[in-house]
Amino acid sequence: MGRLVYTYRFADLPSALGGGVYLGGSLEAGEVGNAFDPTTASGTIYCGSVFLGVDTILGPFYFAFGQADDGSNSFYVMLGMHP
Repeated sequence: MGRLVYTYRFADLPSALGGGVYLGGSLEAGEVGNAFDPTTASGTIYCGSVFLGVDTILGPFYFAFGQADDGSNSFYVMLGMHP
């Protein structure tokens, strides 16, 4: 798997609310396969995402959208530390 991520801090929140506000994006590629089910898809999957993140007093807050080259996509809303 490989990943390129770019994040740009474009604004600041008042200190009582948190820290910075960020825009970013990612490009990713990964080799996939299933040794237990050879009928599933295999090969390299390419995908990308765009996100907005905010350092809040409750922790990081993210909105993100990602899409893979096979047309599948995901939307995320996260608050707090990620695993």
